[in-house]
Amino acid sequence: MPRKMVYILALLGIVALILAGCTQVARLVITPASAILEAGESVTLTATNQAGVPMTVTWSVTSGPGTISTSGVYTAPATVASVTTATVTAVRTGYPNMTGFAVITLKPPVTAGLIDPMGDAVDIMGAGTTVNYDVTSIKTSRSSSALVLTVTFDTTTPPALPAPGSLVGPGDLAGFITLDTDEDGSTGLPSANSFFCPSLPSSASGVDFFIPLFFRNGAGNYDVYETAGFTDVGDATPALAGNVLTISVPLTSLGGDDGMTYLSSVQGDDMGPTDCLPDEGAAVVTGKGVVPEENPYLSFLVDLGVTGPGWVQNPSISVQTSSSSL
Repeated sequence: MPRKMVYILALLGIVALILAGCTQVARLVITPASAILEAGESVTLTATNQAGVPMTVTWSVTSGPGTISTSGVYTAPATVASVTTATVTAVRTGYPNMTGFAVITLKPPVTAGLIDPMGDAVDIMGAGTTVNYDVTSIKTSRSSSALVLTVTFDTTTPPALPAPGSLVGPGDLAGFITLDTDEDGSTGLPSANSFFCPSLPSSASGVDFFIPLFFRNGAGNYDVYETAGFTDVGDATPALAGNVLTISVPLTSLGGDDGMTYLSSVQGDDMGPTDCLPDEGAAVVTGKGVVPEENPYLSFLVDLGVTGPGWVQNPSISVQTSSSSL
């Protein structure tokens, strides 16, 4: 090959390397390059060159929903109905060809729920309840930071809550919401339904946390208890709108749980229970026997100072033991 041609090829190679280097330097590095968010959540994005030096950039959402601030904080929309994506683009100030992007995946909250028949409220214990609270559904919605419980009552019996700092009074809503957060029926306690509801088999056993609806603390919240030592571990914030009661439980109050949980509930007034979720034949049997002296919820209520006749008795039934499920 002629020497001149060798020089030309070498020169072209050097130019190509220089151009490749320029192209590489002209790319922004966005951190994080991807993220998964739920409705209303945010993530802070940063832009650097490949050497890690921060760059001044202009941020924009170039596709999909959501907004981003001038400082790089992307915020998901308030509602997310289905899984979708958003692309955030950064352009270096004064260098329109120097760009980078991040892809944000948006997902709806995890939801579940129990539907209960309307009109099945009854004075379960024969304790003389004054208000037969009839629960028609209880649903959960889990985000990355909270588990939200939505309890809907028959419109003819909207709930009344005790005043902040007070125990339940005449006609106030009372009861238990129990959570099996590790989703393992072999750990934890039997559900409150097992002791207060005439439902066979016993429902949602393996309770790790529970929310007693017998007392609102000074802040107006319900306390959250773990069952290992019946210790108050946090607050559940109630909000009442007509016949719908919403209770928000921070996941930090559930020991940092992911919010995926089995749930059951028994509710009534200050005198005794009137409705159970789930009802007979709609739950897992764990083989835990139930006898009056083993009722931990009763002992808890006595310590709390609740002595309504319906809440200190046990149903006149025997809870059968089995390892099967219905």
